[in-house]
Amino acid sequence: LGVEIVDAECHGKENASIEITEIEGGNPGFDISLNGFNVDNQLLFENLAAGEYALHIEDSKGCSLDTTVRISQPEVMDVGLQESYLVRLGDSLELFTQPNFTIGAIDWADQFGNLLSDSLSLLQVFDRSTVLQLELLDENGCPFQQEIIVRVGEPTALAFVPSAFSPNNDGANDFLEVFT
Repeated sequence: LGVEIVDAECHGKENASIEITEIEGGNPGFDISLNGFNVDNQLLFENLAAGEYALHIEDSKGCSLDTTVRISQPEVMDVGLQESYLVRLGDSLELFTQPNFTIGAIDWADQFGNLLSDSLSLLQVFDRSTVLQLELLDENGCPFQQEIIVRVGEPTALAFVPSAFSPNNDGANDFLEVFT
């Protein structure tokens, strides 16, 4: 039995195929079934998802062959970024992608669709909360999209608190004061 398998190009896509290229032996008039469904003399099965398929071939005299065919797919795409970040007003945030796949194209955009960058990292100063759009294509053209929420909080005031004071009424460091 000759079988040619074309694996799924993208994770979760139903674009794989199984083709029976040769049936050796047996008597012509083959009944073929895939996962229990009789498909008569069909030799090409397209638009399949990743997984295992039971292939059954029976000739005109009742002799049969059973085999399992496995279709693979790429792993789930990931870029190693959180879904949200918290920054202080006016602070910058640098986001680095660490994709588990080979990148064909990358775009960072703001919530209005304005292009911010086309590199693996993004450095931005935020003056208000926003949603970033990250879109990538892998080497096969498979898409990956992630929304990243950036929340902007109030700036933190820096304060100086002395580590000692001398409450002896001499006019120097008699009171504990916080300086901002």
